[in-house]
Amino acid sequence: MQERDALKIATECFRHSFPSISPEAILAFLVAADTDRASIDMIAQTIGHTDPDTRRYLSQLQAGSGFGLIRLVSDSDGATYVQLTDTGLSLVTEIETAYTVAAIS
Repeated sequence: MQERDALKIATECFRHSFPSISPEAILAFLVAADTDRASIDMIAQTIGHTDPDTRRYLSQLQAGSGFGLIRLVSDSDGATYVQLTDTGLSLVTEIETAYTVAAIS
């Protein structure tokens, strides 16, 4: 299966539960989900956007102000990291399951 197909599957999972989510927020989530201790700076660099833009995308995902998929945690080193919530972890499982089913088909 090609990367494009995997991204399509992930996007479909997001759109099913969160139809108004932006493509940039989806990319930011996928980077955070695939990386231990994903900082905002690292996510911004990976998706090719500025830190302020990335913070805006992440705000769509946050618990409290957004869809409740992530929380932002400040560390003693001064960086802010993304931590998946239980809802975010469930979405990762849903995406992985959909990917596995598609790969078998």
